[in-house]
Amino acid sequence: MSEMNKKLLISLLFFFFIKSIIAQSYQVVENEDGSKTFNQGHLVMYDGVPFLTVKGDAYEMGLQYGVLLNKQLIKMDNTVDSLVESYIGSFFIKKWIAGAVLNKKIKKIEKILPPEYLDELKGMADGSDLELKDLQLIAYFPQLFFKISCTAFILKNENGLVHGRNLDWPGIEVLTHFPLIVDYHKKDKIPVTVLTFMGYPGVYTGMNHSGLSMSINMNGTPPANEHKIDDYNTGMPLAFKLRNILENADKLHEVDELFRDYSSHAWFITVGSKKDNSGAIFELTRGEVIKNQMNNDFLYVANLSLSDVGRYSYSPIWMHGTSNISRERKLQELNLRIDASDLIYKSYKILTSTENHHLTHDPFYAYGICNSNTIKSCILDNMNSNIYFTYGERYAALNKYLVYNVNSGEIDTYQQKQEIADPDYFKARMDFQQWYGKQFSGKKKLDNNDYSLIIKQILEFNLQPAYQAYLQSYYYDLMKDYDNANLQAQQYILELPDFYNTYFNKYKIMRNKGDYMGAIVALEQMMQTSTINPYYEYLANVYMIEMYNELVNQKYDQIYVDKILKLSKHVRWLVSQYMIDKDTQKDLDKIANIEKKYLK
Repeated sequence: MSEMNKKLLISLLFFFFIKSIIAQSYQVVENEDGSKTFNQGHLVMYDGVPFLTVKGDAYEMGLQYGVLLNKQLIKMDNTVDSLVESYIGSFFIKKWIAGAVLNKKIKKIEKILPPEYLDELKGMADGSDLELKDLQLIAYFPQLFFKISCTAFILKNENGLVHGRNLDWPGIEVLTHFPLIVDYHKKDKIPVTVLTFMGYPGVYTGMNHSGLSMSINMNGTPPANEHKIDDYNTGMPLAFKLRNILENADKLHEVDELFRDYSSHAWFITVGSKKDNSGAIFELTRGEVIKNQMNNDFLYVANLSLSDVGRYSYSPIWMHGTSNISRERKLQELNLRIDASDLIYKSYKILTSTENHHLTHDPFYAYGICNSNTIKSCILDNMNSNIYFTYGERYAALNKYLVYNVNSGEIDTYQQKQEIADPDYFKARMDFQQWYGKQFSGKKKLDNNDYSLIIKQILEFNLQPAYQAYLQSYYYDLMKDYDNANLQAQQYILELPDFYNTYFNKYKIMRNKGDYMGAIVALEQMMQTSTINPYYEYLANVYMIEMYNELVNQKYDQIYVDKILKLSKHVRWLVSQYMIDKDTQKDLDKIANIEKKYLK
């Protein structure tokens, strides 16, 4: 070993020795009730959930956090490392390149992160066995890798005001095993309670002790054409901005002021205020802040803007698709249908709904307010300082709900875990997906033998009849066995005659078969369902143009040409009120090219 390497090794060993000596000097007091105390920090475990209170300046709070949650932070660090590897792979060169990109993004975040939050992370590092860079990855990881899709609302009546929200966040299900409730009592600031995950100091959902609550929803609208999202993200990371606001504001007009000149893109911030007895939803889009004030007893948002400019001028028509529209319609319906003076109970019933239009759930369990991506659910009682919440890998709102009073620290059970709609069918669906994953995890491309095996296996599970018919039609279609695909598509329709997707499924089979008139009929039937939404109405018209064009290619018929010209005009009218993004423009260009063939 060279002299330089020896010196380097000695330096590293000395560093870790000093760090271990410092860590060992922190005296954690274990109390008779099982709670732990370090300096002004206090940790209580209840039903597997850590409730942490930290007090002091930013560094001191971080130090208490790191000391009291050291073991959990180490486990979280290992989990995040595994998640990163699962996304970028373990191959050395690929991992090295991805690591360089990640470090660049972390440095960019640090440049716009207020020093106090970096001091807090430094305190966490000093109090735990993790390095600062490890904690930075945990703290920044969610916003670097994942996108969120949520539901939030403010409800009020003569009895009070509450803020409900479901956090839908695909890809981080494993992090739900690391829930955390933190009470931050920062020196000279308003105390804030945050519902978060281990090691994440930002706020996606939180309420301060003055009764001001805030939560984040994502708005999936793209940036303006020829722009990038980073063009608008010039302020501090949004989750830290929310924490900053909660630490400094207790009224809506103060939130207005703190959002002034803040620039970001594609977010909704739902705010409830005890002192105002009201709420608002802020749209942060294209560097603008648009405020939607609460004008009645119910204000809600899924992932589609409320303001006219955000909803239409800034949103392409594909934003008005199944997930957003079905949840919006259900929110409106449930608010009217659930007649309850108890706002907590009413909020709970809304958040636990898996319904899709008239269905108790759609065949995919995907488009309800509580769905397969829901990993956290909560109700913030602004007036009484209570937080009702639960976590889970999916359909979290159905899990056991706890209630926590931020003033007294009392914790109790609010609601026991409840069964999902059609639990036997749901279990069979999960079992089938597990079988599929194990069977084909190492195979990139499937063939007809695989499709035959899948079709045979589908019948071995007690799947919901509609879902079973859908799966069989799908795999028969891939095999180009269109007769059997059509038979199963018809069964799917018989099971769910007013569900738009059944007819869209048949359209694709008829199109692939070359039965273009059959495809058109399926699209026309789809548009007659009560579950149709603006995006699928648009798609139906676009695809009918394509199908009529195929019919004309087979045999010229002026009736079909007239249909093409009429539908083309209608499509342009349908999208005229929406943002024309690149994807929509491709559709319009394709239609224009078809139209040119027949214009005289």
